Amino acid sequence: MKRKLIVGLVSVILACTVGGVAVAAKISLDSPATFPVDI
Repeated sequence: MKRKLIVGLVSVILACTVGGVAVAAKISLDSPATFPVDI
């Protein structure tokens, strides 16, 4: 039971990370001028 919970948590974290990177890349590609440089 505990292992299933850990696997679920890891998959959620991975999905959020990939999604965040994809959104950031799309924003930077769409509007490089307004994209904050000081990350």
